[in-house]
Amino acid sequence: MFGNDKRTWFESKVVCNTKNAYLAKVETPRENDWIIQQLFALNKGLHWMGGNTLRKVGEWKWESTNEKIGYTFFHPTEPNSPTSERCLCYFTDDKNAFYWGDFQCSAKLSYICERDN
Repeated sequence: MFGNDKRTWFESKVVCNTKNAYLAKVETPRENDWIIQQLFALNKGLHWMGGNTLRKVGEWKWESTNEKIGYTFFHPTEPNSPTSERCLCYFTDDKNAFYWGDFQCSAKLSYICERDN
C-alpha cells in the first residue's frame, strides 16, 4: 500500500500496523524494481520504508524483524547524515531515478506499507 498522506516515520509505522502491515522491507532487487516502477507510475517522490538506525547509529535494521539490512539500493552519496538522519526512505535524484536514502525520522513523507500473504 502506498500511503498518500504525509506522516513522520513513527506515525507511518503506526498506520501500517493498524492495517496489519509494516513499513516496507525491501529484500531483493526484484522487489525494489517493482516498488520503483510503482513510484514512477504514481509520479511520487519521498516515501518512508521500514529501515532505521534507531537502535545503533550506522547499523541499518528492518523495524518489522530487527534483522540487519542485507540488500541495499542507497544513492552513491547516501547515507550521509548518520547521527541526524536515522530512518530510511525512497527519494528521487535530479536524474529522475529512485534510490534509498537516510532522512530525519520527524519529517513528514508518504509511506509504503507491506503485508505478508
